[in-house]
Amino acid sequence: MHTKNLHPRLYEALRDELSQHVKQDRDHREQHDSERTNLQNRYDEEIKARHAAEDEVVEISKRFLAEMESSAALRAELERLRLEVLKQTTEHVKLQARYDKDQAAAKDDQARLRAELEDAKEQVRREKGVQQRAASLAALRTELEDAERTKLQDKYDKEVQQRVAAMEEAENLRLQKEAAERTLELVQSKLKMLELERDRPIWEEAKRKREAAEAEKRRAEEIETKRRNMEKMRAAEKARQEAERQERLKREKEERERKEREERERLARECAERERKLRAERELVQRLELWRVATAEEEKRCKARDADLRRGFIIWTPARALKRVQLVMDEFDKLKFSETLPLTFGAIPWPVLVDPVRMKVEDISWDAVEAFCRQAKLALLHDQAGYKSLVVSLHRMFHPDKWRSRAILPTVFDEELRSGIEAAGNSVAQALTPLWRETKGYT
Repeated sequence: MHTKNLHPRLYEALRDELSQHVKQDRDHREQHDSERTNLQNRYDEEIKARHAAEDEVVEISKRFLAEMESSAALRAELERLRLEVLKQTTEHVKLQARYDKDQAAAKDDQARLRAELEDAKEQVRREKGVQQRAASLAALRTELEDAERTKLQDKYDKEVQQRVAAMEEAENLRLQKEAAERTLELVQSKLKMLELERDRPIWEEAKRKREAAEAEKRRAEEIETKRRNMEKMRAAEKARQEAERQERLKREKEERERKEREERERLARECAERERKLRAERELVQRLELWRVATAEEEKRCKARDADLRRGFIIWTPARALKRVQLVMDEFDKLKFSETLPLTFGAIPWPVLVDPVRMKVEDISWDAVEAFCRQAKLALLHDQAGYKSLVVSLHRMFHPDKWRSRAILPTVFDEELRSGIEAAGNSVAQALTPLWRETKGYT
């Protein structure tokens, strides 16, 4: 990816960092040139000092050669002394061997003398009278032992003194050798120091060149590292942008698929809703049609029933009205109203005196109910129990809770008719409540 495709802030930071590195590199080069000039001046001065040091080294070399010649003489003398010490050591070993041999012979003589002494003692024991001989033998043995011991001790002391003297001389030679070696090592050390001092400008220049090369190498490595880091950052930025692009494409694809899926689901829901509504409308139409047919049949039945009640009578009387109410009450209690057997206005035992042929919802009122109850009370004057039973039955039959529990109003699909019947039923229930309380003896 090209640098301009990077984030602007990242690009500015990288550009500033490269500019700073270029400036630092230029400063390093100027400083390096200045240091090289200084080093050249120092090199010229050190060359002069080197020539002076070389002259001094020549002089020291001459002195060293003289000391080496004297050291060679010392080495020859030291070698002679070493050979002499070796010779004296060999003689000492011989003397020690001879001393050991004489000591062994003396021990043998002592053993022999002891044996003779023992024999003498035995002989003294055998011959108690020869005590003088035993005393003389003992004196002789003691004298011999003292003489031999004195002789050997003098010989041993003399050899020890010679050995000590040889060792002292060898120690002096060793000390002289060590002093000469130290002098030689000191001279060699001075010579090496002079050589190092002479070569110092060379190895210092080599060191400076090596350090400059290492610094240049480090700067090149740093630039290369930064370049690789920039390439890695570009690659990472490219990978990030590619990942973001892929993620964006993925999200767009998922969003597109989601919208398509939601659109399909919405269309499916709308189609299902339309089908449901159509189905519900068809069902409602079918139900309405069935309700109209059932309502027409029920109204026809009610009209036929009312016609039978009027047959043979021209005038509608309170007695006919009471009979109709009692008849319709029995039907109303027994019927189970539903959509196939809907409630109609004529199926309700309205406690009014109006002719059912001309009866309307507006005819159902509080006054009409009270007028009917007064006429029923007169008709049942001799049957007060029947009157009370009638009022109680009508009050229970028209109670709103009773209608709700039987769910009779929902069977009327005509909303206007249903509202009128509900209002009329409430008026009847309200008008019958005082009469019901009166029959129950409530105040």
